[in-house]
Amino acid sequence: MLTGLFPERDAEATDIAAQVMLNLWRPLPTTHSFPDLRHWTRGIERIRPHFGGSGPFPAAILARAEDLREGLLTSSTETMLLHGDLHHYNILSADRAAWLAIDPKP
Repeated sequence: MLTGLFPERDAEATDIAAQVMLNLWRPLPTTHSFPDLRHWTRGIERIRPHFGGSGPFPAAILARAEDLREGLLTSSTETMLLHGDLHHYNILSADRAAWLAIDPKP
């Protein structure tokens, strides 16, 4: 696992993760059943109405998450397929490539 490079080689591990992410960058197929990012992150919209405020989250962190979500959604010009769960535990060394992502959640 890529986590094997921690903590001594954190910068190198992060560079590897970024390269794996670039290798996965693909447009969606014409026909697909994947949820879009707006749908996938819709839970953020339900927090304030449900709790009458930020609920269990610090108000500043929830506000930042809402802002980041909206910025991402409005700045996206192409619809791309995302891994959905890419982190250092889901990146493994391999034979067919130096590093591969596993356990995608599109």
